[in-house]
Amino acid sequence: TNEFRTVTLEVRQGEQVRPFLFYASADGTKILVDQLYDLSQDPFAGNRARIRLVNVPSQGPASALATIVVYSDYTCPFCERFFHTLEKPTLERYAGRVRYIYKHFPVRPGALEAAVAAACAFRQSNEAFWGLHQRLFQNRPRLAEKGFVVELARGLPLDAQKFEGCLERRESLPDVQRDVAEAKSLGVEGTPTLFINGRPKVGLPTRERFWEIVGEELALANSTDKK
Repeated sequence: TNEFRTVTLEVRQGEQVRPFLFYASADGTKILVDQLYDLSQDPFAGNRARIRLVNVPSQGPASALATIVVYSDYTCPFCERFFHTLEKPTLERYAGRVRYIYKHFPVRPGALEAAVAAACAFRQSNEAFWGLHQRLFQNRPRLAEKGFVVELARGLPLDAQKFEGCLERRESLPDVQRDVAEAKSLGVEGTPTLFINGRPKVGLPTRERFWEIVGEELALANSTDKK
């Protein structure tokens, strides 16, 4: 069994300096943060290999050093809080440096219709998806109302008749099911669950902690990119 030692680093962000504590094995091959990582191999390579990054709702450049993937549910109050407090601020703070991808994981009652509707919008365009995405979270308490999702789509840059037909026939259900299967292969059980360059973060993080993780992954990707 490896003997672990306490290691403290100073993490600098602008003028702010904060301690970051973790445990390292005596032989330097493993570290313990929120879980045990084997430094002899990339601990998140398996996660990244399972996450589909093409033809998905996204914001930010595909060449970004950090890719944030969220498995979410439009009827989930914690997902709504993530949308209001972290989605836009993170994209603004790290503009050009992160790519943000939304994946469906509808687990609550009534969540499937909203997910299918958003997937129908994406079948028309990425722009249509993000327009409906915003309206779905802004109106979360009303999503169970019959026909309300169709009302939300009005005025968006999409073909309304085509959208309503897609929703009625659930043509985009396979798209949602693909996301759910992918999430389960990653061990996702609830929402929101995030992966930052494959690094998992379960549940709603504080802004400080989330940005700390994003910053760490950007720094790591940048150092790796320069080698």
